[in-house]
Parts: sequence; C-alpha cells; structure tokens
Amino acid sequence: MIRLLVADDHELFIDGLRSVLKSVKDITIIAMAHNGYEVLQKLENADFDIVLLDINMPDMNGLECAKKIIQKEIQTKILILSQYGDSRLIERLMKLGIDGYLLKNASKNEIIEAIRQVYKGDRYFSEEVKTEAPEAAFRKSRFNYYETDFSNREKEVLNLICQGKKNSEIAEILDLSIHSVETFRQRIMTKSGMHNTAELVKWAVINDLID
Repeated sequence: MIRLLVADDHELFIDGLRSVLKSVKDITIIAMAHNGYEVLQKLENADFDIVLLDINMPDMNGLECAKKIIQKEIQTKILILSQYGDSRLIERLMKLGIDGYLLKNASKNEIIEAIRQVYKGDRYFSEEVKTEAPEAAFRKSRFNYYETDFSNREKEVLNLICQGKKNSEIAEILDLSIHSVETFRQRIMTKSGMHNTAELVKWAVINDLID
C-alpha cells in the first residue's frame, strides 16, 4: 500500500483528491496538512511513502517545506502537485531533488500513474511541465556542478556508489533500509542531472566530490 501525506490549504482540493483515490486499492491518504509546518510535524510522527506537496501554502510554502524535508534527510518521496508551471520554480525544485511535479489539472489516471512511478523510484513530470521548462529543468549541461547542495547522508551514499557498492551493501554499511538508499540514490541522480551510475561516477570525479 502506498501511504500518502497530502499537503494543501484548500479543503475542496483535498476532498476531490480523496474522491479520485478512494477506489484505488494500492494508494491511501493517511494524513493531511495545510501548511509546511504541519507537514514537517506529521513526518516526524509517522512514516509516509510520498508527500503530495502544494506550492502555495500559508506560513511555510511548498518550496521551503521541500528544502527542509531534504535537509532533514526524511525518507519520504516528494511529489509536487501545483497549479504553477513556472520554469524557474521547477528548476529550483529539481536542484533540490524532488521526485516529481504534477499540475493540478492532471487527469485521474495521470495522478495515479505519477504516484505509482514515484513510489517505484522513478521521476514523474507532467507533459505541461516539460513543455514549460525544457531548458531550465531537463536540459541543463551535464557534468557541470551547478552548486549542487548534497546533504551529508547523500554525500555518504554518493561515495559508496562511486566505490561500486550495490544498494544492499550501502544499506548495510550505513544501517539504512533498501528503500531509504533508493530514495537517496534518486535524489542524487536528480540533483546531479545524471541518468545512470556510469555518468554519475564520471560527474563526481570531474567535480572532485569523491572522498
């Protein structure tokens, strides 16, 4: 079962999402939040597979909340669900290491597909988002550092990947679950802009990121 935390300050949207997902057997909404502070509080008290995060929320917006989730190394995938498709915003979020970006006008089938893909460890970006921001978000120069901000744990995982360690070995060395290692690995790939391990290792060597 895919466990969701839905963060949005509009009750009507949350109710609509509940209606969309109520007949889907492998996805369930465990909890809801109305701002970034509530999201962080709920993530401290329970485990969620994915947080569906709106951008425009009071007190702490989705961008700031995503930053804190990643900085705190919380093992929850981040799927942005927003009405905004601004290229600069998408670029900033991708550099942070989010797992997907979906517009709120997405169909029921696309929402379900996005959740399932992100849960499996893939990234998902709606076609509208790709159209809005092909240069900023999807075609950045490969092997350039771009001031990538890795957490300490991400640096540890990156070093072990570059040593040729498998996910199971990394999990054992760092005392993490396989799922956590997969999440860190995906964030590293997203932040670096690389598409496979060989590219990632080359990128890390070029940018002197290996201890």
